[in-house]
Order: sequence, then C-alpha cells, then structure tokens
Amino acid sequence: MSIKNKKQGIFIIGLIYLFIFIPIIFMRYPDIKNEFKYFIISQDMIDRGNYLILKYFGNLYPDKPPLYFWILVFFKKYFINLFYPLSLIFGSLVPSFLTNIIAFNLFSKFLEVKKAFLVSITLVVFPYLIGTSSILRMDSLMNVFIISSLYLFYIMYFKVEKITNLKINFMYIFMGVGALVKGGAAIAVPMVAILTLLIFDKNIRFLKEIKLLRGLLIIVSIISLWMIALLLQTEGLEYIKLLLGQETIGRALKSKSHARPFYYYFKIMPLTLLPLTPFFILSLIKYFRNIRFFETWNNLEKLSFTWFLGPFIFFSLMSGKLDIYLIPLYPGIVAITYCYIFGLNNNKIITSIKFIIGVLLVFCITVIPILPIYNSSYTLKPIVRYLQNVPRDTDIISYKFPESKNLKDEIHYDIRNFEQLNDEFNNSVGDNTLIITRDKYKNNLDHNFTEVFFNDKYSIFKKNNPISL
Repeated sequence: MSIKNKKQGIFIIGLIYLFIFIPIIFMRYPDIKNEFKYFIISQDMIDRGNYLILKYFGNLYPDKPPLYFWILVFFKKYFINLFYPLSLIFGSLVPSFLTNIIAFNLFSKFLEVKKAFLVSITLVVFPYLIGTSSILRMDSLMNVFIISSLYLFYIMYFKVEKITNLKINFMYIFMGVGALVKGGAAIAVPMVAILTLLIFDKNIRFLKEIKLLRGLLIIVSIISLWMIALLLQTEGLEYIKLLLGQETIGRALKSKSHARPFYYYFKIMPLTLLPLTPFFILSLIKYFRNIRFFETWNNLEKLSFTWFLGPFIFFSLMSGKLDIYLIPLYPGIVAITYCYIFGLNNNKIITSIKFIIGVLLVFCITVIPILPIYNSSYTLKPIVRYLQNVPRDTDIISYKFPESKNLKDEIHYDIRNFEQLNDEFNNSVGDNTLIITRDKYKNNLDHNFTEVFFNDKYSIFKKNNPISL
C-alpha cells in the first residue's frame, strides 16, 4: 500500500476504522468479568447521583479513577439503547484511532511519509492492539494522553518545533488528566521514557528547558483537585486511603491481584508482538550491541528504543502485571522494529510485511459475519436472552461462576454464587431455581439436575423438572 502524503494516510486509517472496526464493535457482546462490571458501576453512579466515589455492589471501588466512567454514564443516561457500542466507540475505538494518528504524525517527522505510514498501519492492524481497542477498558483512552504528552516532548527535544510554554504546559496537563483515566501509569510512562532518553543521550539538563518543576506542580494540581473533591464526599477519606494504599502503593509493591514475577513480560511479549516478534528480537540484539554508540543513532532510533526500554523495566519492577499494561509501549516497540527492518534495505522483507498486513485486514473483514455465530456459541448473549424470559418467581443462582452477579442489570435478578455443592447449595435449590455454570463445571452437577439450556461455553440447569424450550 503506497501513499503520497499524510492526508491520504490518515484517510486510509480512518476508512479502516469506519468500515472494519466499527462494525465489529456493534456486533460484539460484552465480557462478563470487566465490561458488565463497569455497567454495574456506571448504573450505581447514576442511581446515587455521585460521580466521584465509585462503588461495586455497595462496596467502595477505588481500583479506577472516575473519568472513564463519566463517558459510560453519559451514554447510559442519554443513549441507553446504544449504550454499549457508543461507549466502546468513544471510550476505546476513537482513542485508539487518535493514538495511531498521533503516532503517524510523529513518525512522519523522522521518516519519509511512506515509511511512517507502514509503521502506523502496522499499529492499526496489530492483532493484539485490535483486541484491546475493541473492549471496554480505560487503557486506550489513557494511551491517548500518554502519546500526546510524549509527542510534544519529542518534537521539542529533537527541535522539530520550537519549545513554547503552551507545549510544555500541555505536555504535563496530558499526564495529569491521563492519571484521572487510569492512574499513575499516565504519568510514569512518559516521565520514565523522557528520563531514559535524556540519560542515554547525556542531556539531563534538558529538564530545565521543559520546566520540570512547573510540570510537576501542574500534575500535582490536577491530582489535588480530584483529591479535594473526594474529601468533600461522605466516604471520601476512606476512599483516598484505599486509592493511595491498596491501589497505588499496593499494586506497585504487593499487588492484591495480578501479582506476577519480574520475568512475566518476557514470557508473554513474544505472543502479543506477533507477527513482528522475530524482527523485534533482532532489533533489540542490534541496538543493545550498539548501545555505547547511542549518541550516533538517528532520532527515531533514540526515541523508540528508550520509549520501550525505560517503561518496560518500570512495569517489570511493579508487583501487579497484566499484558494490557504495556499498550503505551507499542508505538515505540513497532518503531524500533522498523528502524531495524529499514536498515536491512531488503525489499523482500518489506513486501512480506505488507502482505501480512493485507492478510490481517482481510481477516478482520471476515470476522464481521462470524461474530454473530461466535456470540451465539461462546458468549452469554443467548443465556441472558433466555433468563430475561423466565417467570418472575424464578430464583437464579450460579455454581463456580462468581462473575454472574454482573448480569444483575441485564436480567434484573440478584444472582448468588456457590463454589461448593454442599448443604447450603442444596437447600437453596427449589423447584423454580435455575443454576448457571460454565461448561467446564457442568459435569459436577449430578443426575438430580437437568440441563435446560446451553451453548458451547455456558449451561443452565434445573433440579429434576426441565423447562421446555
């Protein structure tokens, strides 16, 4: 795919999002673990009229800042029939699009437009990034603020554009606002990437030119406004203690969830970086071997290498780890990989990569008509539809399926979960009781229970007397 200018490249990227990714969004069914949970939290904010203190089934939920949930609340209040797709589009897909456009603009300042477009279109069709931008999570939105901050720094540092107070101020504002989307990573990633570059480039004095102390004051001011607003709430102090202790220091030092060893990201990256994995590994070998000559590297090599290296070490040192945490590093990862590939001057490799990109686009197109089949066989969509039509005197419980409670707003039932088939479970099962479980646990239910509805992933049981379909 060859383009003549940046406008044409942006247009092509826009078409891919419009005609491939948006249809996928409209056909997706929510994930029970996180997306349905966010629905519950959003509805709770609306019911209580409190848009600062997040709660999940009556318990404080300091896991995430509120900004992302404000988007969900807006669409839940004013566009209820299109709540999920619109929330996905504006909460995940549009941020993903903006991230790729900003990356394209950045790379085009250091590469000819054709090469910059190849780097950017790879980010667009990266299988892992397609998946993460098609789910309801804060990471894509936070990533916009991270890359916006880094974009402003790089164009000032490499003298692409003049250093101005406006650029400096917004560089730090993006970090602060990004922290209100998903927390400290929005500050840590750009800060660590910037410091890594300045240290390797032996130019730490540049921190004075970008007014670091003023920047920290801007960030602290933004966070402080949030903290003050929380303190004015009834449970604000307790919420802040949990936020700073359990969810900030705790996640860094001893995470209550997602605790992983230091080498965790080394294990999962070869999979999440496909199909560029071999070239990324070769690029690291090349640049680590030549790291003592860092000052002789071109600007794109410098920024992309340090964009990956510093934050990667930072995230590896944290106790809590998830593969999705590394999303802000992918523009740097893809860029340093292409720096290596372009240095090979091998047109066959470039042609092969373009072919793979084409195959990935075709695959995305073929996914669209397959999604309804997938929803029917592997999601809760038919299960929910079935439960929405059962008699109102039906009692619904679950077995080894704790996330089932997140279906409350969909089926208008409070679902109790049981982890053991004990006396308490047996005493809870009456003639009008339905039991939801995952397919892998259904064989634990003995001959006293009859499967009345199922797909390939979930099953509904009733004691003895089956419900006619």
